[in-house]
Order: sequence, then C-alpha cells, then structure tokens
Amino acid sequence: MRALSLLCLLACISPTLLAADLDGRYQGTLDEHPVELVLRSQGQQVEGEYIEDQQRFRVSGHFNGQALQVQISAPGSGQVLANMNANYANDMLAASLAARDPQSGQTLLRETLFQRVATAPPQADPRQDPALIGTWVYEQMTNSEGLEYASLTTVTTLRIRADGSI
Repeated sequence: MRALSLLCLLACISPTLLAADLDGRYQGTLDEHPVELVLRSQGQQVEGEYIEDQQRFRVSGHFNGQALQVQISAPGSGQVLANMNANYANDMLAASLAARDPQSGQTLLRETLFQRVATAPPQADPRQDPALIGTWVYEQMTNSEGLEYASLTTVTTLRIRADGSI
C-alpha cells in the first residue's frame, strides 16, 4: 500500500519534474545556419527565445513531458511567424518548424535536431556529503506463489545534484 501511494505521488509531480528538465539552452543547425533555443518552463507552460541569424524571436507554448508545441513570434508585434513541434529525449529536441513563405504563401517545413548546451555544474555545497551526489536506483521485485504466479517490479530513481537539489 505504501508503494502504491508513493507511485501516485510520483505520477502527480512528474509533469513538473519533466518540464524542469526541459529548461535550458539548445543549439542546432537549420539550412546550414546555426540556431539557438532558450527555454524556461513553469508547469506545462513554456516560453523563451528562438535565435536565428542573430535575430531573436519570442517562443511560447506547452510541454507534456515528451512533446513540445510552441509558436515563434515577432518580439515587437507578437505576430506568429512559425509553429514548432518537437519531441524531447536525452537532452535533445527533434524539431519540425512550419512557416509561411511571405512571397509565395506556401508552407515551408524545416527540421533540425537541437542539442542541449551543457551548463557548468553547480558548485558543491561544502556542508553536504559528496559521496551522495549522483543517481541512485532502488529496484524491488515482489513475486507471488501458487498457481496464479505474478511478479511486480518497482523501480525508484533519485538524482542528487552537487548543489543538493533533487
């Protein structure tokens, strides 16, 4: 019963944790030009900047833990210039951008792979034990006996960063 309530708690807070993992700076190449994406999230809402050819555009949308959907708009007018859909995995965003060509009116589809830019690791707190820093995995397997055999495996993962955050 205790394990079930722990799983329910993790299910309730996991969208917030996943959104926090999305935050950061990403770089990619689009039509052989460098592009950058800076994302900040609060819950499932995402905002930030899209930078292409030294021009900065506003980004806003939502993230459900794996799929990111945002609109890219002009910073001054707020006019939507493009829509971006991306799948997030392993600190990378496989993105597809759709925009209208202002001259022909046709929809242009472009794709890129954004990779997270590593940030400097936070300074370790001298009051905390450095041996605890890292990713901890606890796996518990429960097997039943008898004619109707069943097995349940529970995996709990805990990541402790150098600054003490989880």
